[in-house]
Amino acid sequence: MSADTAASAFISPGKYQLYTCTDVQDSATALRARQEELEQLMARASQSSGGEFASSIAYRSEYLQTRGELTALKQAFADKQCAVDSKFSSGRAVF
Repeated sequence: MSADTAASAFISPGKYQLYTCTDVQDSATALRARQEELEQLMARASQSSGGEFASSIAYRSEYLQTRGELTALKQAFADKQCAVDSKFSSGRAVF
């Protein structure tokens, strides 16, 4: 199973349908920060003996879930036709 397949397995379809563009962007920002944190933790754990195994047990599933969530947020952002950091954006969802 590839990492992308595993990441998409953690996501419920339509989870972000009711989010506004602002909500999608805020969630993506928080998840990107968490993904960076998990990457740093996995890198630190892999430096010790047996760290790869410990890293996969402790952090891998959450890392894959975060990646899947970010993919879903990216899709929701595109589906809602959200403007990227525009002063003309109302923050409303387009249906």
